[in-house]
Amino acid sequence: MASLEIYQKIPEKCTLKYAAVGAKINGIHTDIIINEYSNRFFIILTQYKKLGSLISVYKETQRDSSGKDEVFQVKTIQGKEEPDWELAARFLTEQTNINKPVLYSICLQECSLKTLKALKDIVIKNKLW
Repeated sequence: MASLEIYQKIPEKCTLKYAAVGAKINGIHTDIIINEYSNRFFIILTQYKKLGSLISVYKETQRDSSGKDEVFQVKTIQGKEEPDWELAARFLTEQTNINKPVLYSICLQECSLKTLKALKDIVIKNKLW
């Protein structure tokens, strides 16, 4: 299980809702920052202390003969297209039930299922929705 350390709190006068967390995941220091804007969330996941590829994820509801179905649209809008990072963004959006579109900045050394589950747990513990 990932150990968590919150190293920054929201200033009282700040109107931006955010959470910032540092955690060791599989022995690698990982920073997770969640910002809420009026139309989307911006989530930074980094193990390199810098921004990574920007990946947009939003949910569409489609109706077919079997009823309604949710489809996640995932697109790298800037940076290297990494299938593992796109999968991570989709997984986190789906598993955490985020209620707005999300823009991720992802820069991870490794993207195993164990890492994704730890990230999911951290995001859920610090969710703003």
